[in-house]
Amino acid sequence: MNKKNILITGGNSPVAIDIAKNFDFRKYDVTLSVRKNLKKKYSINEVKYIQIDLKKKIKLKKNFDYLIHIASATPYKKYKASEYHKINILGFRSLLRSIKNLKRIILISTTDVLELSSKSGLNKLKKDKKLIYSKSKYQMEKILKNFALKNKIRSLVLRCPAIMCKTPNDVNFIQKIVHNFHKEKNITIFNPKIKFNNIIDTLTLYKLINYFIKKNILKNYFNVFSLAPRDNMSLTSFFKMLNKIKKLNINFKYGVDKGKITKPIKVSKKIFGNFYMPLIKNIIKKI
Repeated sequence: MNKKNILITGGNSPVAIDIAKNFDFRKYDVTLSVRKNLKKKYSINEVKYIQIDLKKKIKLKKNFDYLIHIASATPYKKYKASEYHKINILGFRSLLRSIKNLKRIILISTTDVLELSSKSGLNKLKKDKKLIYSKSKYQMEKILKNFALKNKIRSLVLRCPAIMCKTPNDVNFIQKIVHNFHKEKNITIFNPKIKFNNIIDTLTLYKLINYFIKKNILKNYFNVFSLAPRDNMSLTSFFKMLNKIKKLNINFKYGVDKGKITKPIKVSKKIFGNFYMPLIKNIIKKI
């Protein structure tokens, strides 16, 4: 049986590592790309590694059937505005052009792009220093749309909120707590009555990607979905559940700050026909 070739970019990111580990290596040849050197602690024996610098000319020695594009300039590192353009926009366009005979493309985007359509959303992005990043991710979506329609390649954009990984990392607040990067045992949560569902886990991401790769269920060549649990709950309930399920023994205190309001993400209950998104409780268990 001929194995299908998968390229996953962003090979040193916990998201890419978690997704790569879930693939059946008897059926797929999985390649992870890294910009410079692979971090030894992230090495996976069954996976191949190549170097791809999105700011430089890309030359690949082999073609791939599937591309899962995770690599990105993000707000978590201090990038200049020009870097977002070079890495996220020009780099993505160059990568798409460098791979021949692609059958499926998956782009990991962000739910922050949803904020670009309103004045309050734009102000929030500016305050959080995510405006340039969000604009670049939206531009990547448009690049993929044009490429997919022109070349008739089934493509999928997954707009993700905070991504919870099994591989330890400190990218977001909840992940810091779960993986004990947060040393404090007294943490204040603001606006405890606000409804919350702005997380997704890498196992759910993998299942969605695998479902898309294996089944020819989407009629359109370009598809966009915003992801989140199918339920939402107050921040009080969420952090009580997090404390209990993960056995963190943290004293969560609660306060009020109108500037720190997080709105639930609105998603349809069904993403792909019979594919249901999980409940928040199940996502916490998977972290």
